[in-house]
Amino acid sequence: MIEQAGPSIGRYQQLPLVGRNAERDRLRHCLLETEKMLKEHVAIPNDPSLSCASSTRRSFALLLGEVGIGKTRLAEETAREAIHRGWSVVWSRAYAQESHVPFRLWSQVLRDIVQRDLWPQYPTTADMHLYQSLTTLLPELLDLLTLPTLAHSVMAGQGIPEALLTLLTAICEQRKEPVLLVLDDLQWTDESSCELLGYLARRMVNTPVLFVGTVRENEIPPSHPLWSLNTNMQRERTVEQIQVEALSNEHIAALIAHVPSSLTRLIQRQVAGNPFFAEELARAYSTWTESEKGVHRQTGLTLPRTIADVLDQRLQFLSPECQRFLQRAAVLGSSLSFDSLHLMENKGGTQLPDDSLFTLLEEALQAKVLTEEQSGTTISYHFWHPLLMSHLYEKLSATRRIRLHQHASAIFCQLYATSEEEGAAIIVHHLQQGNAPSSQIAYYAELAGDHAYALAAYPAAENYYQLTIEHTQHSVAPQTDACLHQASLLERLGECMRFQGHFQDAGHCFEKALELHRQAYPSLQSLTGREKLQEAQMQAMLCCGIGISWYDQDNCALARQYYHAVERVLYEVGIVDGPVWAYLFLQYSYLAWHEGMHSEAQNAAQNALLLFEAALQEKRTTEQLLVKTRLRRTLAGDPVDLGRTYLVLGLPAGATGQLSVTISYLTISLKIFEQYDCLREIAIVCCNLGDVYLRRAEYASAQDYLRRAQQLAERIGDTSLQCFIAGNLGLLALRTENLAESENWYRHGLKNALQINEAYSSCLLSTFLAFILLKQKKYDEVAPCLRRAFTLQRNKRIPGCAAMIWVVLGYVRLSQVLASYGPDRYRKPCDVSDTAIKMQSLLVSARVAVEHALAIPGTDIEIKAEAGLLQAHICMFLVSLEEALRQAFCILEDARQHELKWIVEQAESLIESLQALKIVQQNETFRI
Repeated sequence: MIEQAGPSIGRYQQLPLVGRNAERDRLRHCLLETEKMLKEHVAIPNDPSLSCASSTRRSFALLLGEVGIGKTRLAEETAREAIHRGWSVVWSRAYAQESHVPFRLWSQVLRDIVQRDLWPQYPTTADMHLYQSLTTLLPELLDLLTLPTLAHSVMAGQGIPEALLTLLTAICEQRKEPVLLVLDDLQWTDESSCELLGYLARRMVNTPVLFVGTVRENEIPPSHPLWSLNTNMQRERTVEQIQVEALSNEHIAALIAHVPSSLTRLIQRQVAGNPFFAEELARAYSTWTESEKGVHRQTGLTLPRTIADVLDQRLQFLSPECQRFLQRAAVLGSSLSFDSLHLMENKGGTQLPDDSLFTLLEEALQAKVLTEEQSGTTISYHFWHPLLMSHLYEKLSATRRIRLHQHASAIFCQLYATSEEEGAAIIVHHLQQGNAPSSQIAYYAELAGDHAYALAAYPAAENYYQLTIEHTQHSVAPQTDACLHQASLLERLGECMRFQGHFQDAGHCFEKALELHRQAYPSLQSLTGREKLQEAQMQAMLCCGIGISWYDQDNCALARQYYHAVERVLYEVGIVDGPVWAYLFLQYSYLAWHEGMHSEAQNAAQNALLLFEAALQEKRTTEQLLVKTRLRRTLAGDPVDLGRTYLVLGLPAGATGQLSVTISYLTISLKIFEQYDCLREIAIVCCNLGDVYLRRAEYASAQDYLRRAQQLAERIGDTSLQCFIAGNLGLLALRTENLAESENWYRHGLKNALQINEAYSSCLLSTFLAFILLKQKKYDEVAPCLRRAFTLQRNKRIPGCAAMIWVVLGYVRLSQVLASYGPDRYRKPCDVSDTAIKMQSLLVSARVAVEHALAIPGTDIEIKAEAGLLQAHICMFLVSLEEALRQAFCILEDARQHELKWIVEQAESLIESLQALKIVQQNETFRI
């Protein structure tokens, strides 16, 4: 949730508050419970024990969290809400420089009371006597309130708690409104202020006064009196302790929505959910020149002075030795082991005893700039915040950084000597920063890419393969070996790009890989035996990959050309079956389904299934473990291909209304994908299952599958898949009558689709966005969305979208009729006014649009059913209620046959409305 800032209180020029719903609900509950005290006029017991025991209200809300996490902002929002509800608000803040001044926190409370004109009028003589003690905290009271000076300061100190208790009670009674006291940065309060806070909070549980405090829990020592106060009040149940956690990446993105998405991701990684750090980095961005922005995107963000000052404040209490130790540790990275720290401290000829290292570690842990984490027998150390690590790193000179990175690369090579692939990403980072030779960088970059690819971390894998290619351009390997190695890298890079939705770039990679193979082997006929067959199949698979990239770009004609080229290559060397043919049939099945030829798609997928099963019986499973890419795994015999084939078999079945069959196919494929931990394929199946359950109106199941798909797609960075999932989530929100959420999902998916230039999902999402905008009567925004959809469909010739576009256009025309004429159009058949003629024209346009949708061959059965419902609705106006009822009953029968339960519900509702209208019409005829 995003809310705009309320009335003027606290700091100025704030960004909208993002998230924090749970925390705000708890604080709001504290406000409501406090208001009950005012309404019930509960008397204040003199005995503090009775005061605590006689009420369940918590008079003190304590917000805990790290610096910049949003504690003060939450307090400000609570104060704004309190003002809206008619409260008096008093604000005080403690400062580090004044942490030893007694009662300094309460001096500011008194000053704020006076400045806000809250001081009670006409106090009694007894109250005046009590208030005299407050002049020791705020001498200005003598002049402002004409109070006599108290003779003895000792008496004044003893009377302060009772005087403040009386003062706050008097404010509530005279103003007849609750009082909110916000006490900010309690980590810097003195002991006397803490004791006074406890005294007041305990004695005012039955008074309409609420104390809200904020504290940086990482900066307060265990001996601070606030901790014992908090512990005691928890036992007494008079404190509401609220832990303010880091924001999610989604909330950070919403907070800094005004910066480019590429920078948003960089900020998300650096701030670890801290809103203050995110705001400051985004604010710094607005001051950079274009050249500076480019540099920061490449090298990371330079910390603004505001953040650096906060971080220096955390470091200033550490010894110089510990600060230097942390600087060296910052070079190693965010996760530190004792072994890596020990080796770093003992590099370069220096020897640091273990006891000295333990001393430095314990000092950093006690200051909470490092945290310790234990998992089983493994202990690791982490910096309190990623920006602290960056800040320490930036303090090093360039020469020292290079030297330390050289030490770090040697350390991690030593630590990961038996598992190079696991540590390759860390090693290659230090090699780059330490100016290592290209051959060494390329070796570890390729290992890092393979490791990321195996984990389905495709964006990271892409970066590492790009780096490997850059550092292998001048390889000294033999020409054939160099060509094939480069082709293998391009093949892996192409797959990573395709999985992220960069289809054009993926196609270029496959083209270059194929060219390198042909460069290495200019003629297949020059090869003999097994080598010839293997190379022919490899070239055929790369050619198939190029065709798939064109299919992904909605160019079915070019995709088919490349698939035919694959056939020619296979026939040329005498290959008539096997995994390549199976893979080719699989692609033909996708092509036929995309073009609405469901029977051909089913037949091609069945052929693929038979060939894959036969190929798997001939292959040794150990061979699969040695290959890297999907294409090569298919050649080696990949059981996951069976799951992909069952997935494709479910597509035409779903499009023709065989939903039970579709679920059966998808369930089989899901089991295979889960068995082999294929994250992307699991996400695709879950997305498709979500769509099937949407058709069956089983919305809880649909939501479960779609949420799982969304999490996996975000994890692997598959933007194209995220577009389709967003579309289904938007449809789920639409079917459950959450129109605003539906619009948000469609806009989110469309934004991603346009970014990656994905025509099919852009067209489909534009169409559905137009429909949801129409449902919300945002008529001015409907036309641009439909225009974009029509343009994409016409230019790209996307067959799967045309029918839905015509259906939505039909809805638009019908809505224009209903908005201008009302639902009683059918009762005025003889109206010949200009308005009526215009409405008649709109209805005819609506009918023509629906007829266009129904005439498109291969249209999905669900879209046909929805078009039929719309046609029946239009028929009610243009023809007769009887014909509309006949059509609605036909749609109802078809929907039941094809398990389209949401269509069944819509059809039953329409039939009920039509029958009611028919009765009204008959009654009117009878009266005439």
